[in-house]
Amino acid sequence: MSSDLARAQHALGLDFLGQGQPEKGIAAFREAIRLMPDYVDALYDLAFALQDIGQPQEAIDAYRDLLRVVPDFAEAQGSLGVLYGQLGDSQAALRHLREAVRLKPDSFESRVNLGHALAADGSLEEALNEFRAAVRLRPDAAAGAGNLGAVLGELGRWEEASDWHRKAMELDPADSTYPRNLGVALCELGRDGEAIELFRRAVSADPTDADALARMGSCLSAVGRDHEAVEALLEANRLNPGDGETLSLLGLSLVRVGREREARPLLAKAVQLSPESSIVWGNTSLAYAERGHVDEAVEAARRGADLARGEAAPQITLAMVLARAERWSESMAAFEEGLGLDPGYLEKVQDARAAFEHCRTMLSDTAGDGR
Repeated sequence: MSSDLARAQHALGLDFLGQGQPEKGIAAFREAIRLMPDYVDALYDLAFALQDIGQPQEAIDAYRDLLRVVPDFAEAQGSLGVLYGQLGDSQAALRHLREAVRLKPDSFESRVNLGHALAADGSLEEALNEFRAAVRLRPDAAAGAGNLGAVLGELGRWEEASDWHRKAMELDPADSTYPRNLGVALCELGRDGEAIELFRRAVSADPTDADALARMGSCLSAVGRDHEAVEALLEANRLNPGDGETLSLLGLSLVRVGREREARPLLAKAVQLSPESSIVWGNTSLAYAERGHVDEAVEAARRGADLARGEAAPQITLAMVLARAERWSESMAAFEEGLGLDPGYLEKVQDARAAFEHCRTMLSDTAGDGR
């Protein structure tokens, strides 16, 4: 009799979920479990419903109750892993997600979730292996290709990353994430012109994508199209006014189009919003240099370089403003430090290459003059 009542309560709970009344559904599932404590379907549906309405700790407790009844329930292990990840317990997340994959190695979802957890934990090569496994299981899934591209990008393997982002875009043309991510990869490869069109495509699909707008503005500025960059960056800033890096690039672009008065307060606000961002200091430095304030430019560039000693771009920015100040030896030293971190940087950034060549010429001329 109790089992029949439990099944009736479970069916009622499913009806409530179908009607968009999750709280009543959860109450019915709890009653079903009270009547029949080992009722697997009710235990699973309770846990899933709690997870779905954003009650992670209660959902964890429910999945644990389920695993006491069915220890090898792969989906429950996977869900526990996702929930622990949301709560910031990376080790518990990895433990449960690894178990989910062990129990069900052909699960695309488990492979993807484990890949995300490994990437978040900094284990990028392991994450890459999981995403490759996911792609083998579902070669038609855009998410698998996109995730693979994202990790390859994190590893600095941008050419491979661009191939996978392009594949993801082909598999799901409607998702704005994939053209945006392909645009990022192409920017890293120095192919700004191609990237601009991809960011336009992303913004066309999702006009509220502030990140795509900001990146499009950055690329437009990089190829000297600062009037267009200003328009894109103004919209990005309207959508996300708290982003100091976007604000600093907007300030730089405004300086380049002769709107210095508008730029000054924006650059100051960018530094206030993101004082630890090497990008903000770099853009501020270039804006000072554009205005002929080379001492302030060098000071700002040094701030940015000090904040990111292991990154090439801030060192190259410092080198460029030192060249503006005609401090050739210091400039070349900064170029050498930046190129030691990224030997291919000058192939990707035309302005940096021009500044480097000019610096090298000036040093050669100085040496030839015996000075």
